[in-house]
Amino acid sequence: MLEKVRMFFNRSDFLKNVAILTSGGVLAQVISVAISPVLSRIYSPEIFGIFAFYINIKTLFSLAATGRYELAIMLPERDSDAYALCKLAFRISIGVSLAALIIFFFSGNALLSVFKIKMSVWWLLTAVIAVFLTGIFNILNYWNLRRKRFKAISASKVAQGGTQGVVNIGLAVMGYPGLILGQIAGILGSIAVLFKGFGKPPGAGEADIGKNMVRYSNFPVYNLPHTLMDGIRGIGMAFLMTFFFQSASLGLYYFTMKVLNTPTGIIGASISQVYFQKAAGRVGKKIELYTITLKLLVRLVLIGLPIFGAIFAFGPWAFGLFFGERWREAGEYARILSPYIFLSFLLSSLSQLPSVLEKQKENFIFGLIGTLLMLGSFISGGLLFGDVRKSLIISSVVMSAYFVIVIVWYLKIAASTIRGPLPPRGSEGPNLGIDDT
Repeated sequence: MLEKVRMFFNRSDFLKNVAILTSGGVLAQVISVAISPVLSRIYSPEIFGIFAFYINIKTLFSLAATGRYELAIMLPERDSDAYALCKLAFRISIGVSLAALIIFFFSGNALLSVFKIKMSVWWLLTAVIAVFLTGIFNILNYWNLRRKRFKAISASKVAQGGTQGVVNIGLAVMGYPGLILGQIAGILGSIAVLFKGFGKPPGAGEADIGKNMVRYSNFPVYNLPHTLMDGIRGIGMAFLMTFFFQSASLGLYYFTMKVLNTPTGIIGASISQVYFQKAAGRVGKKIELYTITLKLLVRLVLIGLPIFGAIFAFGPWAFGLFFGERWREAGEYARILSPYIFLSFLLSSLSQLPSVLEKQKENFIFGLIGTLLMLGSFISGGLLFGDVRKSLIISSVVMSAYFVIVIVWYLKIAASTIRGPLPPRGSEGPNLGIDDT
């Protein structure tokens, strides 16, 4: 039996690489699952609400930290061009971090007041460190992905999860600073692993930076605004949660999304990274890009349905049992949001497709629409019902419909690379891998 499993993974590079990335993700997830019941008992929903605000602010700036040029690292044929993109992204990270420092220093107290967050502005300033480190991590992650150092990427996930968990528990007596310091320590741990595989290739020069900045300008022009829409969606939900309700509701919502996104996020991110590496080399091969995209989508459905079906059925009971009775309400949120997160899981694993096909402009429009729908639907619920659950139900239904439309568009643009009719169903044979090459 074990030999058959080994042969199954060996015959498909895609599955083998996904398995390597996922193995580290699974171990990191085991660590996260093991400590979550501990964290939920030593940190209150109110403290998680403060941390949720910090994470959303940090994420908003982190998304812009590299100008999204890190995504382009996968695309050049020459390593010297990819290295030039790394240097460009690093310099942008410095600039964005300095901008964040200025904004937080002069406007930090105002931000905390608007969001009704009881937090020291000095701890908010540590988000600048997290923003810069996240930019470094993203650069190294895609460089290692380009070099097919999947084991290093896998190990970095374990380092990040383990380091963050230890610090979170060890510094719990500090309150929300313990969660903040754990976040920063986790990023440092992952960088330490990934940096070993970074080095200057032969022929790399300063002239390459300007050339590649122009060549891949679609990433900051179209992909960056689209990505920022996600950050604005997150910070917008944080504001609306505290505006209509209270910080404890924000903490419950954040914890719910963390629990729902973490297991599928690990799997989805691992699959997405290998898919990006494969798709980038299949753009000129027409039919293969559509084939691997469709097969991947089917397998993601098979992975996600049992997970989210169980959450929908047993969410409140499971949250109360594993995380403590005060988190049972988060289980109700999980039940409501499970269809939306399931579809988000499918989409996130394919999220690099528009970049590969240089459809960033269209993807930005979809992202803008999604942000408006998410925030608008939640506002409608808050105004009409003044109830968190009902507001989340409206948002979940609206966003589920939105994600279905975007997934259909993804398949359409993948199919548009094919010259001639689509292959008949089943013509690819019984292969269970995404790609046999």
